[in-house]
Amino acid sequence: MFQRLKGSIDRVIAEEQARQKTVNDQADPVRRSASVSRSNSGASSARRPRPKKQGQEALRNDDGAADTDPAVFEAAFIIDDDEPSRATTPRPPTDEKAPQNGEASEKGEEGLGNTKDPEKNGHDEGKSEADKPAPPPKPTATSELPPEVRARLRKLEKLEATYPELLRSYRIAHSRATSIEPFERALRENTPLTSIKDPDALIEYLQQLNLKGDMVMDEFKRVSAEKDEIKKKYDAADKEIAELKEKVASLEANKTEGDSTVAGQLPTEQVEQKPKELPEAKDDEAEKGTSEDFFSYDNELPQLQAEVETKNGEIERLKVEVDTLKTELATAKENSAGLVENLEKATRELNETRDDASRKESLETQVNARDTEIKTLTERIEKAESQLEDLQAQLETEKAATATAIREKEERIAETSALHTQMESGLTKVTEAKAALDTRIIDLTTEIKTLRQAKLENEQKIEELTRQLQTAPPTPSTTAPSESLEPPATPVDSPLIADLQAEIASLKSDVTTKDEQIERLSKQRKTEEDLREEIETLRENLVDIGDDHVQAKDKIKGLEAEKKQLQERIAELEKELDSSSSSAKGNEKLQGEFDSLKVEFEDLKTKSSTLQSDLGAAQQLAQTRYKDLTELREVLQKAQPELKSLRQEAATLKSTKEELTTKTAELRAMEKREKELKTEVSRAQRLATDREAEIKTLREKLTAETNAKLTLENEKRVAGRDLRKVENEKIELSAKEEKATRELQKLQDEMTRLRPRVKDLEAECSKLRKDAEISKEEAELKSSQYTNAQNLLGSMRDQTHELTIQLKESQSQAESLEEEITECRKLLNERTREAETMRRLLSEADERANSKMREWQDRIEEAEKERDRFEHEMLSTSRRTNRQLEELKTQLRDLERDKKTLTEVKDELEHKEREWRRRREELEAVEAKADEEVNAMRETVNGLRATLDASEQQVRDAEKTRNDLRKSLDDYRLRYDKIAKELKVAQAKAAATGIRSPAGRSSTDSQRSGGASSIVGGGGQAGGVDAVYLKTVLLQFLEQKDNKLRAQLVPVLGKLLKFDKSDEQKWLTAVQQIGSR
Repeated sequence: MFQRLKGSIDRVIAEEQARQKTVNDQADPVRRSASVSRSNSGASSARRPRPKKQGQEALRNDDGAADTDPAVFEAAFIIDDDEPSRATTPRPPTDEKAPQNGEASEKGEEGLGNTKDPEKNGHDEGKSEADKPAPPPKPTATSELPPEVRARLRKLEKLEATYPELLRSYRIAHSRATSIEPFERALRENTPLTSIKDPDALIEYLQQLNLKGDMVMDEFKRVSAEKDEIKKKYDAADKEIAELKEKVASLEANKTEGDSTVAGQLPTEQVEQKPKELPEAKDDEAEKGTSEDFFSYDNELPQLQAEVETKNGEIERLKVEVDTLKTELATAKENSAGLVENLEKATRELNETRDDASRKESLETQVNARDTEIKTLTERIEKAESQLEDLQAQLETEKAATATAIREKEERIAETSALHTQMESGLTKVTEAKAALDTRIIDLTTEIKTLRQAKLENEQKIEELTRQLQTAPPTPSTTAPSESLEPPATPVDSPLIADLQAEIASLKSDVTTKDEQIERLSKQRKTEEDLREEIETLRENLVDIGDDHVQAKDKIKGLEAEKKQLQERIAELEKELDSSSSSAKGNEKLQGEFDSLKVEFEDLKTKSSTLQSDLGAAQQLAQTRYKDLTELREVLQKAQPELKSLRQEAATLKSTKEELTTKTAELRAMEKREKELKTEVSRAQRLATDREAEIKTLREKLTAETNAKLTLENEKRVAGRDLRKVENEKIELSAKEEKATRELQKLQDEMTRLRPRVKDLEAECSKLRKDAEISKEEAELKSSQYTNAQNLLGSMRDQTHELTIQLKESQSQAESLEEEITECRKLLNERTREAETMRRLLSEADERANSKMREWQDRIEEAEKERDRFEHEMLSTSRRTNRQLEELKTQLRDLERDKKTLTEVKDELEHKEREWRRRREELEAVEAKADEEVNAMRETVNGLRATLDASEQQVRDAEKTRNDLRKSLDDYRLRYDKIAKELKVAQAKAAATGIRSPAGRSSTDSQRSGGASSIVGGGGQAGGVDAVYLKTVLLQFLEQKDNKLRAQLVPVLGKLLKFDKSDEQKWLTAVQQIGSR
């Protein structure tokens, strides 16, 4: 919390500094110069941790679960526009190495102020170059910061880099979740499914729908076929009734006709209405009558009268029977379909009555066996209920324990994910630093190329000058005009040589500086190699995380396979239950037992409903875990292109390394050339000295000749007498003069020729001097840039050294934490997956049992309705059968003929009975299998209990480690508070010293005071910033709802308002009273 307050206060101070900077820029536009200020590393390090916003606190609920609303997520990671990012700026060197570097480090800090802290450059632009030698007071409190605190302060800045990617991935996940919810709602409303996670269940549901459709179609076809058959039978019965009506009408019309016609009609009526034996007897009588008519007609008259009377009685009886048949036909027309069914049932019942004797014995044995089975099942159910109660109690206890453990583990996972994001942001920072180093290397290589080109140009110029010196003509030895022309040539040559020597010396110095640059670049390569090694370690960490995810996926696949197997078992059990329900319909005694089992099942259903609620919570946890896995997969997918870019950068670095090796080889060749040029320059110097010696000898000869001429003139005066000799000598001298004049003319021509060359050489010398001056200025600029680069490199080396130390420490800590977390994750994942699988299986079993119970209830209701209908129909049919028994006795002979068809039906029924018995045996085998599976489930439950006990022990160990980590965190916080207090004291001292010293720089006071950027008005501005600081602290104190955070703010207010211990105690008591209210 203190870090948040500190960050918010520093942010307000930065805003005030920006405002004051704009005011100073408008007031002093002329006094701005290229002066650069050193940044206070301790203050900057104190300002680095970005304040966590209220959105971040809103990300977590009271239970530690993540909020799904993306607005909260955006509010948590909104980057302030007022606070400039420090992602690309290099950090200043530590104060521990400042005395070792000496003056070079101070110059490096002054030269690199623009890159170190862009917020503070505006405070030092108004200062003149005369204020440069006055160094600012160095901070002393930063050296006391431990490396872990620095590492954490740096890690806080790295959250900004991964924010847009995390926000984008979170929005994608949230959109997916929101699109899944209505689909799942529709599934819940229209199907027995609850979520999308079970595609196999959906496939099974669709297959069941298809099977139901097929079964309905089959039933429809069967019913339609039966309907067609019944219609055919009904049409046949109508035809027979119509024929009977016609026959009855013909009989009534032919009553008054002769006996032969009556005798002919009676057999036809008897054939249609009576059994076939009676018509046969009547045919015999008719035959007898006909046979007797041939013998005696008178004797047969009484017999014929008696027969007529009997026939008349039979006719009356037949009329009565016809009337009854008409009524029965009318009723048959109304209930033809019902009668057909009743006839079939009657036949079945007759067959069943015949087989009742055998069946009763088998049923008694079956009932006894079922009684024993029911007793065993009741005992097992009671045991299962007791075990379920025990399991429920254990599940409740384990739920509470696992809920607490899961919350703690989720918090740890969140912390590790934060560390992971920090490591990824560290990777991005390293890559950015690497890119900056690559750009610097490219700049340095370009500078080296330019320097090499300048060096080559200088060498070419030196070679041209040496060639010109070598091609210079020898001076004349005799004539006098040469005396006037040769003396000015020597001063022209001597300054050229001096300039060349100075240029050679400058080039040598440049070469030495370039050698130093090359050595520093080679050191930079070493630092780059260290960074590459760190990148490789981070890649290995990412690969390990990916392996963990792959293992988790494999485990999920295995669990899904187990789930499929369990679903298949459940389907088999459902089929067995369906077959058992179909077999239970035929037995009335078993229905009572089934009702008792139904009551027990309803009790189990009430118990399973409680388990379903628990399993729903488990499913929600599984959904959150699945979302976390998807987010981690997306993070890995995002990290892969970064790894590819890092590999490409490593390849580019390798190519640059090879280029640098080639360049170093070229530099070595150039050094060899330099040595050769030095030897050539020494040779040229020797030649120049030889030429100077020759010139001296020629001058001496000229002086000797002038003396000789004087002596000759004296001799001429003396030898005037000897004119002849003198004339001869004059002739000789005239010849010599002519030769001398020719030589003088030649010398003059050569001088005229050499003058433009000399002018060209002078112009070239002037150009060379100008170029040398330009090159010197450029060399000075490059040397200054090189010194700046050196200072930068030194600071970067120090930073990389610190980073390597911190990385090693953080890696060791992270490795230990990751090992613990991976172990805890594995254990938690195993336990949660096992619990989730058990809960899912229980929920699915309960849901299927509920659906089956509903189906069974529907079937039972339908069966009861059918039974009632059958009973009603049986009552009606029994009444009708009682009425029709007398008629059926007459039709028994017809039924005996139909016995054959009924025997076939009987065979079919026996076949069905055998199938039913076979199914019963299969059901018994299935029940045995179910018992075995129950025993196996009990064993698995015991194993799960043991594993849960082990997991509880591991959770306790993890809690112990967590408490240890909390203690270490509290220690670190206390250290940090102490360091912050010392920092504030040091900053107050630095502010006081900055106000007193007029030439002091305002870079150190800009961290807290914000008003001492200009020399003129430093005091008033500092007071204004202190008021703003007080306002921000008081606002935060009033805005805080947590009393602990308010209590932490009390010492800050005490330091600002200079409280005593009694005042601080009063404030603390007041805060506690506010909390108690």
